[in-house]
Amino acid sequence: MTDEVEAQLAAATSKNLKMDALNALAWELRHRDIKLGLELAQTAFSLSQTEGYQNGLGECLVTQSQIIPADFDLALSQGYQTLAIFEQLDDFAGQSRTLYTLCWAHWFTDNFVKAIGQVYLDQEQP
Repeated sequence: MTDEVEAQLAAATSKNLKMDALNALAWELRHRDIKLGLELAQTAFSLSQTEGYQNGLGECLVTQSQIIPADFDLALSQGYQTLAIFEQLDDFAGQSRTLYTLCWAHWFTDNFVKAIGQVYLDQEQP
């Protein structure tokens, strides 16, 4: 899969396509090469902010939340920011990945109640 994403990055003809490819590659690398995955996600974050590309911003934030080693407060903060972006975009796949990320971040902070149910319940509140 990484070869395909690297090819997409090389062939990207617009800034949005480049950000999408950077985010996809960062996501693919999140478990195999944390340092490079984080660098790519941070690059995509900067570009997404500059361009105002909300989907790109959400994708890089969820990836960073998955990669950030041992800073679960930051992972939670970015996760909730990401969830708001994906809700605004009606991106259910992005919301699902973000809820998964929030769940494991709560789990690793020993907040088992939030990990199991509160993340879902937070979505039910007006």
